[in-house]
Amino acid sequence: MHSLKFMESVKVLAHTERNPTCNPWRIKILRAAKFAGGFVERRRVVRFRLNAPAIFRWKDQSGTKQEEMGRTLDISTSGIFVTCQTALPVGAAVSLEIHVPALERNTLQELRLEATGRVVRFVEAGPNSGFAATAQLSLHDI
Repeated sequence: MHSLKFMESVKVLAHTERNPTCNPWRIKILRAAKFAGGFVERRRVVRFRLNAPAIFRWKDQSGTKQEEMGRTLDISTSGIFVTCQTALPVGAAVSLEIHVPALERNTLQELRLEATGRVVRFVEAGPNSGFAATAQLSLHDI
């Protein structure tokens, strides 16, 4: 018996193969997932691994402003995951400041990403504990 996710991926593949405007790489990926018995990624945007220092700010239940440090795990155009030991409440408004170091060693230039968003989940996973937030990122030169 196939899982529900597997059956959903088969339906998506069938729909995709009938769509003449669909990206041929997507069809290949869906076929591979179908035959491997795996599930298909359902996210609408691509995530990028980024391990950078992050400062996040929010208000606790009493309305007091809080500030902590963490590290990004990944980012996308619509969200971010920050590893930290502080359990932010789901639904909390959060502002983030991420400092992205330059790829070249002999430069002092850095980029700063800023974002405001909402916490959508907190994951307890030891050193990889942290929160996911929906956020719109903006880029600034330092």
